[in-house]
Amino acid sequence: IEAITQLEAAALVYLCNPQRRIRELALELLKGLKFIDKRRKKSRTMDSYEAERLPENCTRVYDIIEESGSDIVNTILFQKKFKVEFPNLDRPEKVSIEKIATGDFNQLLWSICLGELVYLAKDLCPSVRSILWNLVIGRSNISQIEEDELHYNRDLWRNYAIVCCTTAPTALESGDSVRELLTMLSLQLKTDLHKESSILALERTNIDLVNELIPIMKPLEQDCYSKRLKRKPLERLKDICKIYSFISDKFSVNLLAKDEVLRQAFVNFISEAINVIFEVNDDPFLLYSFCKIVANVGEQQHFTSLEFIERNLKRRLFLMISFMISEDEQQAQQFAALLPPGFKKVAFKKIIGTDEISELLYEKASKAIASLFSTPFVDDKSIQRDDPVLKWVSSHLTHPTPSIRKIAITGLNRLLENLHDSPEMLEIALFNCYASEHAVSEGFFIAIVEMYKNNKEFASCPIATLFNLILFKLGDPNRLVRRSAIQLLQIVTSNRKVESGEEYWVNSY
Repeated sequence: IEAITQLEAAALVYLCNPQRRIRELALELLKGLKFIDKRRKKSRTMDSYEAERLPENCTRVYDIIEESGSDIVNTILFQKKFKVEFPNLDRPEKVSIEKIATGDFNQLLWSICLGELVYLAKDLCPSVRSILWNLVIGRSNISQIEEDELHYNRDLWRNYAIVCCTTAPTALESGDSVRELLTMLSLQLKTDLHKESSILALERTNIDLVNELIPIMKPLEQDCYSKRLKRKPLERLKDICKIYSFISDKFSVNLLAKDEVLRQAFVNFISEAINVIFEVNDDPFLLYSFCKIVANVGEQQHFTSLEFIERNLKRRLFLMISFMISEDEQQAQQFAALLPPGFKKVAFKKIIGTDEISELLYEKASKAIASLFSTPFVDDKSIQRDDPVLKWVSSHLTHPTPSIRKIAITGLNRLLENLHDSPEMLEIALFNCYASEHAVSEGFFIAIVEMYKNNKEFASCPIATLFNLILFKLGDPNRLVRRSAIQLLQIVTSNRKVESGEEYWVNSY
């Protein structure tokens, strides 16, 4: 078993090689090791002591390639959609991870594939991970890149760096090796030659090491803020946003609730970076990465009672992001005018990009805004009918894209959950259930039903008002709305209410 594990780690090292023939042999080795392991498990001659030590569900690296290879390729295709153009990917249904490893593809494409493969292997094959780290850490030094074979060695070093960052143990286990690795990679962000390779590696930093990475990256961040309108610092901020957004995608549930240092570091980054991004507000790639960070941090709030992002910052983020993704200048200036005094009112710039990039950016920005509603958004638990938040909800409920409408309903659900004891909010929601625009009416009604599923309190709403609404919605042409009306009827009739000593609406129709 130990020999198979060591050979798997060695095969992953050979997969780092830029030469396709060597990668092909490494894949054959992994495939053979899986076959040998399978035969060992079935062998009747296996030593009983050895059989007891063998885990029941021992995952081999080639199992990951077979079972998750298509998911890895889909990840690459999404990155292709947004920022990377790769040749030979016009027919993705015929592309596999094995073909990318052994075919005539861009070396950068294989580096991304390798990073995704090793990321899965580090959790599913932990014994391979520790051996792999020891094999590659000595090969990741930037000084090993020789000028006479620059392209070959640069591709090789990039793959080693990606594997190192993905498999690195905690600083306590590895001593200074991890810190030196992260410092070396962060310094390469200032160079044009190795910047892209360093970004790919740092994006895949083991989540347990992010607290080590953030202090190392802090001087680069501060440089961006002090020279905010110069080209190079802005490019560097975009690189840092890309790294942090990729890391934030790996957040496990409640991670920020448990790790106060990591939580505060990401919130501080959001509060400082938004001002620079707002002043520039013309780079779709920078804004996309930033919105991804906000969405992932905001979602963490939904799973805990902690309020990570304080309310003034949430309001500012809402207004700034809404301004930057708005396609209408007049609407954008309305958002900018609501910013607190002291904030520079920047000129409206319509973000230029392909239609596909614009759609991806708009969706990610909408998710970021909806995530801000995970905790109370208004201090006094009251909200006015002309509040820009409600205008945002209504405009997104009528959006032609189904995914945007779904995000709007999610955001509205969270607003109602946090304001369920506010008579003003409930009155506004009920009013909008009768809106002339069917999408708005439908969205608010479904959100009200979801609220009552979680909070069966009707003190702020007369029962007769709810029954009138239910009867009205039972005649809706949308089957989902009619089903929601039945659900609300069941909730209301099963809830006991005592008023003036008399009991109403006992558990029967």
